[in-house]
Amino acid sequence: MRLRTRGVHLGGVFTVVAAIGLMLSASAQAGLPAPRLETPAASSSVEALPTFTWGAVKGAARYEFQLSADRKFASIVLGKGRGRGSQRTRNTAATLDKTVPDGTYFWRVRAISAKDDAGSWSSSRSVEKAWKSAPSLEAPADGFAVSWPSPPLVLRWSPVPYATKYLVTVATDRTLAQSVISLPNRPIETQGTVFSPRGGALSPGVTYYWGITPVDANGQRGTPSSVRSFTYSWDTRTSGRTEDLNTTPQVFDPLLSWNPIPGAARYEVEINPDDDFAAGSRVCCKERVLGTSLSPLRVLPNNNDFNGSSGYHWRVRAFDADNNPGRWNRQAAFEKAYDNVTPTVPNVAVETVGTTDAASASPLVTWDPVPGAVQYQVQWTVHSGGVCGWSNASGPVKTSALSWTPLSPTGFTGVPGGIGITQNMRPNGTLARAGQPFTTERAYSLPRVLPFSDGSTYCVRVRALSDDSFRENDNAISQVISQWSQVGGDENQPAFTYGGPPPASSDPATASQLPPPEYLSPVGGEVARTPVLRWKPVSGARRYFVLIARDSNFTNVIDAAFTAMPAYTPNLALEDEATSYFWAVIPASQSNGSGISGGPKSYNPQRFSKLSVPPSPIAPAAGSDEMTQPTFRWTPTESAQKYRIQVSTDPQFGDVLDDVVTASTAYTSQTPYPVGTPLFWRVRAEQHQVLQGASERVELRWSERRPFRRLLPVPTPASDNPTSGTLIPALTWSAVPGAISYDLHVDQSDGVAKDFNVRSPAFAPTQFYGTGIFSYKVRANFATRSGSVSSAYSETKAFTRIISPPANPRLTKTPTRLAFRWDPTAAATRYLVEVSRSDSFVKLLDSVRTDHTSWAPDLTKPDYAKGGTLFWRVASVDLGNNVGAYTLGRFSSPRAIQITVTGRVRRGRTGVLKLKLTDPSGKPVSKATVRVYGAGVRSVRRKSSKRGTLTVKVRPRRKASIVITARRMGYQNSRKTMPVR
Repeated sequence: MRLRTRGVHLGGVFTVVAAIGLMLSASAQAGLPAPRLETPAASSSVEALPTFTWGAVKGAARYEFQLSADRKFASIVLGKGRGRGSQRTRNTAATLDKTVPDGTYFWRVRAISAKDDAGSWSSSRSVEKAWKSAPSLEAPADGFAVSWPSPPLVLRWSPVPYATKYLVTVATDRTLAQSVISLPNRPIETQGTVFSPRGGALSPGVTYYWGITPVDANGQRGTPSSVRSFTYSWDTRTSGRTEDLNTTPQVFDPLLSWNPIPGAARYEVEINPDDDFAAGSRVCCKERVLGTSLSPLRVLPNNNDFNGSSGYHWRVRAFDADNNPGRWNRQAAFEKAYDNVTPTVPNVAVETVGTTDAASASPLVTWDPVPGAVQYQVQWTVHSGGVCGWSNASGPVKTSALSWTPLSPTGFTGVPGGIGITQNMRPNGTLARAGQPFTTERAYSLPRVLPFSDGSTYCVRVRALSDDSFRENDNAISQVISQWSQVGGDENQPAFTYGGPPPASSDPATASQLPPPEYLSPVGGEVARTPVLRWKPVSGARRYFVLIARDSNFTNVIDAAFTAMPAYTPNLALEDEATSYFWAVIPASQSNGSGISGGPKSYNPQRFSKLSVPPSPIAPAAGSDEMTQPTFRWTPTESAQKYRIQVSTDPQFGDVLDDVVTASTAYTSQTPYPVGTPLFWRVRAEQHQVLQGASERVELRWSERRPFRRLLPVPTPASDNPTSGTLIPALTWSAVPGAISYDLHVDQSDGVAKDFNVRSPAFAPTQFYGTGIFSYKVRANFATRSGSVSSAYSETKAFTRIISPPANPRLTKTPTRLAFRWDPTAAATRYLVEVSRSDSFVKLLDSVRTDHTSWAPDLTKPDYAKGGTLFWRVASVDLGNNVGAYTLGRFSSPRAIQITVTGRVRRGRTGVLKLKLTDPSGKPVSKATVRVYGAGVRSVRRKSSKRGTLTVKVRPRRKASIVITARRMGYQNSRKTMPVR
């Protein structure tokens, strides 16, 4: 057939070309038929794209495979060959390397000849990719009640085939729209099948809902799980106890304690006389505490000081690390009354102390100490008509001693030489001092002129004060005071008759030379409390100056008195001193203090040491290890108003960690002490004396120091924690009382260390890849006033991460097909498949990384055609591209016959071709059927010799190619062409 082109215009040229194309297409389609599609079947529905297979086409050198998202194949979605819209392969099977979204896809195949002539397309088939497998929720059960923090909340679900990640959603609604642990459009993403929230506690009393959505290697979301619910609660119930630290009936020193609440960071305690806990009536406590006990730092007022209430009510509640409060726990009320005994002040007595003339006797009032009392008040009145006129009583005067003596009924003009006191009398009768340190170091409020009348009978009474004042929420509350106690216990019983001061001397000249008195007490030695200074009356003396100093030269006078009686009790307590006190009595012959000569050193001064009995430490015991926030306790001491407790790392207390003043005999520390470091504590009593508005602190003797260590409880990893595995593990440990969070330290197998902070005693990483041994340890964190302090780490545990080999490997092998398959692995992000001629896999014949669980190589690598024994293996690859264990397989492929041709052929001439047939290793292939044809030669069919040789004469009639084929059972068919010149 001829094509005529003469006289055809330009448009005709296009027509001719189109015609040629149609004829060529028709010729190609006539030459190679369409392949017969095999699997998957038409309209199949699959979870993941499978291996696509078709029947072999005779004469096909390769095949072209297409997968499209539309029926017209205008939306090719192949992972391999993208850009040219097809996948070329010599295999009769094809696979994709990447996953695709759910939907309906269409596929077809056509054969291509050795001359690259394309055959007919097969009919297309549809396949629905529908990843329908959903996670099965395993724990907790639907409606489960979770009690934070133990057992911890751990969500678990089953792995889904083809999933590489999972999205975790926890919400307050069943539709999971109101997420609480992540943003609504950004749920938590994890590789594992377990999850434990790391953040703060969820809100108690709320029902939560949770669900899981799988995600494949390309980020495509699968079918969500069902939705389960759980209720979240924080059990903040606790029971409390009230203990009286002072067993004496006069004092109630409360120690409030309660059982620890798991998950509590701090506690709030309220003490209130109002049964309804009215805010304005609250008397304690403003600051939240760390421990599980509390002793008020100030003495509580007696109960009936508040609206007639007969008891204190108290309650406690916990706060978590996010400052969320628990419930109030109301505890049993307790009563508080000071000195609630009869008599309130025991053994009040009057001793008459006077001159040699008994008629001049003056009173020395004494009493026994009242536990908890820091000061006392003395009051007197005239006894007349058988009754004491307390409505017109004098005083009261305040003293810190356990005795009281009246001073001179008159003022003075002269002063002893060499000391810094003045003759001035303040309006209230207080003795004034000139110079330092007298006006600033101590102040006095006792009247120096007492209104006693000569010959009159007086009544005396005493009462105890437990504190100078009480203050809560910046509101001053009245002092805690006992009832009055009188001499003999009768409110109308007389105490003494005042005989007046000593009479004037009949010989003033002699009186000006009065000798030193004979001192009675204290004369040397130690005293435990502020003493009564006593001396024998000096004949001719009408008055006495009494001086107390810290030095023997009396340059540092700390107390001075002007009295008519041979006894004196300082009204302010004396501090404990490592050195001695010195005291002197200077007699005066005149009632105004005149008629003296010389300074105090001329009057035989005496000395004594003041060393009170210090508190005795009770707890912590010496050398103890304190596992909780320590509560310090000690014995009460006489006349202590406050106690100062110090804690230090230095046995000499040069670096003080705690320096706290409290009215109680217990204190629960709020300070984070160094863990494991030797610590020391001590306590001493203090008196804060207030007289006429002037205040001073009297520091008494320190107790012995006690060593202890602060240790924090250490979490214990659960015994059933996994020690190896492929999936992400959930690690749990014991919940530590008082812990607000936990630090998990992980040493990865690659040498990199990582630290995680979690609130719950459980941890499940959201990413975990790599193989080898991962070591971990955990410690607990505890709240402090300004941050947190950590315990020691637990013992180190190990987890060996393994990536198991894919299970159930399968191989499909025919003369025209090679395909590999295996079961999905839960930890795999993708799979690595390798083919080699040796089981060492040093040299690879082929390799691929695929998202799917099947692979069909395109067989274009030359080694496939060589045949023989081949090895293949497949391994899972995790998110970090770490390759796991391999599954190994082997298969045999027929060896190819190598055809070697020598000789030369030309058109129209007879030529000789020498053929040699060998296998890939060079061994001769005998008895192979050899056929020679093409280029117009007469077809020849013969067998090769034992040596694999054959000689053929040919006479080609046209220029083309002579085709030589060789076949033998157990070998691949071979074909070779030779051009004709």
